[in-house]
Amino acid sequence: MNANRNNWIPKVDAGLCQALEGKKWNLRDSTIRFGTRVKKGKIYVVPYPSGVEAYAYKVTDEQTSEQSFIKLYKTELSPKRFRRLEWLISQMLPSWDDAFLGAPRKWVSTDVFGYPEGINQELAGVMLSAVPGSEWKKWKRELEYERTELAETTRIVLAKQLVRSLAILETVGLTHGDISDGNVMVHVDESTAQLYLIDFDGFVFRPKERSGLLRSWAIQILRKVLGAPDLVTDAMPSLARKDVTVI
Repeated sequence: MNANRNNWIPKVDAGLCQALEGKKWNLRDSTIRFGTRVKKGKIYVVPYPSGVEAYAYKVTDEQTSEQSFIKLYKTELSPKRFRRLEWLISQMLPSWDDAFLGAPRKWVSTDVFGYPEGINQELAGVMLSAVPGSEWKKWKRELEYERTELAETTRIVLAKQLVRSLAILETVGLTHGDISDGNVMVHVDESTAQLYLIDFDGFVFRPKERSGLLRSWAIQILRKVLGAPDLVTDAMPSLARKDVTVI
């Protein structure tokens, strides 16, 4: 990414999202295709649902058919926020535990990979795997109105997965920062039940040296029990002098 530009992470609007529909983008090690709108009944559902601050654009790998999302931001990200997310990506959370498969995998940008076919506008975003299942808030609604069932044993399995995933983060000084029923995905079928955490943008990192004695002891115990991973680096990147002018 180019730190000297006024637009650290270029903002994206609905017009660009529409222009991207069905377009290919060569990312060197793979070629992805942006999704297209699908007609459901009398309405068309776009492949880039809009959140508060970003679009989650569904894309498909042309070679493997694997589906992912690219998070395209509606506002320009500051250098500080970009560096935080870049640090989080460098930790490779998806390799830690299945619960983190929906965590950010890499940055993609026109600076690095060139433009998607037929597009001449800059864009950049975070790529993350599309995990199966539905948001917990949807599950809650279905369960409340008894439209579906979730066995007690399955609920216990999911609860244990949630506690384990949060504990793993805690052992390295990380907090998700926005645990809610919209950021927890649940997938249940006849043989498996799996919980996933998504949307790590609000994460908090507290280095070991800022931990009190009790917390340090608790972390040591958790690491022995969980076999938790180590951080690639526990030094949160600081801003370079040249970045200060573009915040």
